[in-house]
Amino acid sequence: MDSTTAMQNEEEYAVQEPAWTYYERLSLALGCDSGSIGISSDMTLPDWYSGCFVNDKDRLKINVIGDSLQLRQMLEDMLKGDEFDMGVGLYSRNEQRAVTDSLLKAVERDSLRMNMSCGSNVDGTVHVTLEASGDSVIEAFRKDVFDSPLLRFKLADKVGIIFEKEEIEVNEKQADEQSYVDYEIRPQFPGGETAMISYIYDNLRYPEEAYNENIQGRVVVQFLIDVTGNVDSVKVVKNKDADLDAEAVRIVRSFPNLLLANLIRFPLING
Repeated sequence: MDSTTAMQNEEEYAVQEPAWTYYERLSLALGCDSGSIGISSDMTLPDWYSGCFVNDKDRLKINVIGDSLQLRQMLEDMLKGDEFDMGVGLYSRNEQRAVTDSLLKAVERDSLRMNMSCGSNVDGTVHVTLEASGDSVIEAFRKDVFDSPLLRFKLADKVGIIFEKEEIEVNEKQADEQSYVDYEIRPQFPGGETAMISYIYDNLRYPEEAYNENIQGRVVVQFLIDVTGNVDSVKVVKNKDADLDAEAVRIVRSFPNLLLANLIRFPLING
């Protein structure tokens, strides 16, 4: 074996830095909190960023808008390495964010009577899944509820909900603790349940190990609201994975104070 062949073999079998390393560097470069890695829609993102994902080569692929050669050099400097791939996005994440916000407001205003979910595609489009069997519902949605060139529709027999809610009767804790009472009107997330779903989407930080192992699924949590509107006594009642369970609990514990009076009821948006 000559030296050239040996060098080629060494390069071929060299251990690459994992995709998570580059995702972490990208998240930090785009301004995430160092204690909570992830790219969320509440961050101020550059107009060239469309999305990212781990491809079938186990490399982070970053979709961009603009001069890919120039952006490639900028990203290599930003991420301190070149072991990532690039693709072309259709729309920026900022455009996607604006459409998603408008979509949720339109659904809330229309009091939609069907289950649906929506989320981000890595190319900058927005996927909307409707619980229905006929394509006519898509045309009706575009006409009567909301439409945009960014939307990508599909139908499903069943669209799951983010939270399974169970009414729990709690009258009072021990005298040395804060008292808990039953409310005639349920405590409400500020802005309604649509705002709660947006908050979850924006603040989700996928755990590193679950991300690497492609672990996903539903976690169901139960929690109480104290007399000041604070979330308390968060408990996982249907678990999936220890890291995913912990992330679900973290998000719920981070909720802002819930409203206890003068509530406006909004339809539940499934997703």
